[in-house]
Amino acid sequence: MSSIEFRIDDWIQAEDPDPRRAATSAEFVILVDDIPITRLFDTWSRTVTDRARLPLYPLAEWLAGNWWRLHAEAPYEGGGPPPAQWRLSHDLPAIGGGLIWPRVRFASDDWTIQISARAIRNAPWEPIRHLNDLSARGIEVKDFDHVVDDVIGTVLRRLKDLNVAAEPLATIWADVLAEREDPEVSEWRRWEARLGYDPDEAPERLMKQVAELFGRAGKSATSEIAPLLSANTSAILSQINALAGAPGLEAALPSRKADGCLSENVTPWDFARDMARNVRAEIGQTSGPLTDRTLEQLLGVPKDSLDLQVPPNRLIGLGVRSSDEGKAILHFRKRNAHGVRFEAARFVAESISAPAEDSWLPLTDRATARQKIQRAFAAELLAPIDEISEQIGDSSTSEHFEDLADRYGVSPLAIRSHLANHGVLSHEAVAV
Repeated sequence: MSSIEFRIDDWIQAEDPDPRRAATSAEFVILVDDIPITRLFDTWSRTVTDRARLPLYPLAEWLAGNWWRLHAEAPYEGGGPPPAQWRLSHDLPAIGGGLIWPRVRFASDDWTIQISARAIRNAPWEPIRHLNDLSARGIEVKDFDHVVDDVIGTVLRRLKDLNVAAEPLATIWADVLAEREDPEVSEWRRWEARLGYDPDEAPERLMKQVAELFGRAGKSATSEIAPLLSANTSAILSQINALAGAPGLEAALPSRKADGCLSENVTPWDFARDMARNVRAEIGQTSGPLTDRTLEQLLGVPKDSLDLQVPPNRLIGLGVRSSDEGKAILHFRKRNAHGVRFEAARFVAESISAPAEDSWLPLTDRATARQKIQRAFAAELLAPIDEISEQIGDSSTSEHFEDLADRYGVSPLAIRSHLANHGVLSHEAVAV
């Protein structure tokens, strides 16, 4: 896991009409794995520094006000560009206030808090340019919370010492701390955030509809589906419910479960890689491409079942477990051969790692830990990282990636992403 540090180097005098901002102006550094994501070029003084010069009060208020959404709202990486409303609760520049904040993003994948930074050229009239790019890195939740609690506590103490009113921060933070200690309220807040709402803003009808899914889908499966519901909830729920009740590919999924348990001490890629290697060892094929027939045998489906005619415009892929152990109906979403193979492997991952109480096995595009595990498992099962790393060598031509993809029966993008997730290729090169 990665590390995070928030360091205040000095309090500074600032002329600001807001006494809370004036009292908490500071020079500070945010470090992720000792990389200063606050590093900037000041065009006025023509100097480079790791320290931002900003008031901490608006930062503390933003962190407190968005605490639940930072911890429970699903990220958009893998699911398209985030809408403006999502960015307001996850991107530091949303703090605004006429100030230039580092382009830093925080988003929970249900396992860790993912932190990333962008070095994008500012508008010509802005005097600051932030310099460090940082691909998403996972911070243990307890480490993130320690930093957030400390920042907010420091701001509140400083305002008290200087006899400056700390509202509304003091009230917001007191409410958050109380809600964190109450299991029932905490769970409610997390479901609100999962659906993309601030505290007490989720429609009661929507919350009821989500709760009704618990019995049919399972709580964890519902949590994967919830981020898809914020647009046109009724239509989306109708579509997913119809899919769950429709005829599909009858399968007898593997009954074994993943060894070990999820923890913040390992990445989704490591957990999924070990799962995939165990499956390969069990079927006696530790190397080389897997045939369609091998995948069909893993799923417990008849020969040539992966030659599917998939209807267009399905919102998700979905497995529906039956009361007979291991039996399930599978609904694929992808329509091309490589996509079907990849989804078949994702269904194998779900059968091994999904909670036993989940009746539904959803495959979505969002970047939650569960979806990351599915995709990483599929990549490792179909194209073992050690093999493709050795075969790619120093070559990074499009033709080489396409040849590897054809050999292992996956897309070139899957090969690139797999290499990037294991540090063999830069994340910037994935989309090339």
